[in-house]
Amino acid sequence: MAHLLYAGRLLGKAKMAGNIAVYLPSSIALSLQGPEAWGCDLLFHTSRGLHVSVLPFAGTSSLSRTQSGQQASTSSAASASHQQRRQFHPTRANLQRDYYDVLGVQRSASDPEIKKAYYKLAKEYHPDTNKGDEGAAKKFQEVSKAYDTLRDPQKRQQYDSMGADGYERMAETGGAGWSPGSQSWDQNQEFEDIFAQFFGGGGRGAGGFGGFSGGGFGGFGGFRAKGPDIHARIRVPFTDAVKGTTVKVNLKGGTDVKIPAGVSSGTTMRMPGMGGPIPSQFKGQGEPGDLLLEIEVEPSRLFRREGQDIVVSRDIDFTDAILGTPLRVPTLDGEAEVKVRPGTQPGQRLRMRGYGIPHLHSPSRKGDQYVEINIRIPADVNAEQRRLLEAFKEEEQQKKKRAA
Repeated sequence: MAHLLYAGRLLGKAKMAGNIAVYLPSSIALSLQGPEAWGCDLLFHTSRGLHVSVLPFAGTSSLSRTQSGQQASTSSAASASHQQRRQFHPTRANLQRDYYDVLGVQRSASDPEIKKAYYKLAKEYHPDTNKGDEGAAKKFQEVSKAYDTLRDPQKRQQYDSMGADGYERMAETGGAGWSPGSQSWDQNQEFEDIFAQFFGGGGRGAGGFGGFSGGGFGGFGGFRAKGPDIHARIRVPFTDAVKGTTVKVNLKGGTDVKIPAGVSSGTTMRMPGMGGPIPSQFKGQGEPGDLLLEIEVEPSRLFRREGQDIVVSRDIDFTDAILGTPLRVPTLDGEAEVKVRPGTQPGQRLRMRGYGIPHLHSPSRKGDQYVEINIRIPADVNAEQRRLLEAFKEEEQQKKKRAA
């Protein structure tokens, strides 16, 4: 049984049979002690988001390769004493540039500030405006990659917790929200709890580790290169957004994109394979990134949207509000008639079922249209109108007295 130590504290015990891999949140120094500790190698790389694999020791000398291509070896002298302590210190390799620095924003930047910085840089380095400029293309990929992480609250929280190197390693080996076997990865757990969980100690998520097999880092599954996602924004008229339309996007020579009925401002459509190219170091092995198309709907002069419902305001005379009247109103499909009932009040809404906006994922279902009534009060009345109004007022007062 081998003991895994941190700063002199016992974090867990493990039988070194098979592979064990885990992310650690910060730079650490690990010690491995025990009679069976010399039957394994400990591989590591990067000091933030540390990836540790404990591999079976194949003999008096072992040579293994990390994913970064660097080699780590153990000496046959490792078996000299079962009581001797071996200390391992993580080293930084392939340092990643900080995503906040890439976008030129502070770590405390708000979502709108991050978005504004991205759009400015994306416009500057976009391949369509820098044809043949490999430096600009690389910068555009870097900017898009940073924005793809920082725009997503969950990814941003993971990135802030792990740093650039750790987050990159996590993305390569398991993706955001990394989940080995049946155990989900909780970025808020202290790494003592993580070790206790994986080494059979009884942490918050204690249970069987499972799910890892093969040699090296094979337990994380195969890695396939993918180009960066490209973020773009498109404005569509209100009517096209609620009814659906096809627009041309000026990427890769122009591509028609179908906008489904019912989209709203802020809706983001993912178009697989229409993003950035595969990084050159992968020599074409992989697939392009995706296009993330954000929809911005232009406001309507007639309608106000409230979810899947729409609201239209209409003015009527106070006499029509008192007596009632039929009223012609605009709808998404032309004019329709609605009945104003006697005694309608200012601000009252008249409901027109099924005249609203189609649901995005269920176009056959529609919201409603509401007609909001505004009542016009005449600024001037002639003598006859005044006489009639005063008679009406007198009758109203008598009616209230009789009802009292």
